[in-house]
Amino acid sequence: MRSASIIGCGVVAALYAGVASSHHGNSEYDMTVVVRYEGVIVEHVWRNPHTLTRLATHTASGEAITLEIEGGSPSVLRTSGATANSIVQGEHVTAVVSPSRRFPNQTAYGLEIIKADGTVIPLDWTRRQTAQNEQLAQTAPDMFRTWLPPRDLFDQMLQWAWSSQLTEKGQGIRARYTPMMHRHAECMPMSAPMLMTYPVAVGFTQLSDHIAIRSDWLGAERTV
Repeated sequence: MRSASIIGCGVVAALYAGVASSHHGNSEYDMTVVVRYEGVIVEHVWRNPHTLTRLATHTASGEAITLEIEGGSPSVLRTSGATANSIVQGEHVTAVVSPSRRFPNQTAYGLEIIKADGTVIPLDWTRRQTAQNEQLAQTAPDMFRTWLPPRDLFDQMLQWAWSSQLTEKGQGIRARYTPMMHRHAECMPMSAPMLMTYPVAVGFTQLSDHIAIRSDWLGAERTV
């Protein structure tokens, strides 16, 4: 597996929150809490490994703040129909977020942005609008094209991984597990088979004597 190098990586992505939040109790964001903030977009940065949205808003007590909202990577959000121009500076919006455990009035993990006209822009793959954005399964003449894994495939794989029986040594390692031990802590793509279930575009190309598989997640590649 080869992966593109990423500079300036932040905290571990909160991708697992909906499935395995009980295993990540010390992660940066409290995914059990959902807060809504109304405000004006100061900046929207469309970049890997995470998007960043700055919102001028107020706390419940009326204190003016600029909330930095971390969102999913462009490769994930593109499958939801979002683009770099979906959120525009100066727009009045409602941000649905989960606050930082350490700095709740400074940073948060974004779930979605609701615009003034009611349009919902997902900031996390779990908020992808299934009815609008997922294509119906179609019969293809071959596999050599770009595919989007089903929305729940990654969840199913995580459930399987966490429910698998482990040896005594494996149980000890799991008991000591923290998010910083995961490849995401260094913004490195996962290996197969997890990589194949990631909710991003996956392309298959037939070459002379092998098949090239490329994931839109951090440019990860695999050769068969």
